[in-house]
Amino acid sequence: MCFIFSELNDSESIDEISYKRAKHVINEIERTLKAAKALKNGSLDEFGCLMNESHDSLRLKKRTFC
Repeated sequence: MCFIFSELNDSESIDEISYKRAKHVINEIERTLKAAKALKNGSLDEFGCLMNESHDSLRLKKRTFC
């Protein structure tokens, strides 16, 4: 994922809206992996925080997706 994200940092290769969308998706993938690990370890507080972060990310980027 780091390679993909580093490629996205090249502002000449992708427009701003596509960059924000891709960044959101990559962050969601990372957050999902962390959430699965938190559940496996019984860390419900951490899981809840990750779910809130997910909601906030989507809410703040709503204009990007609509």
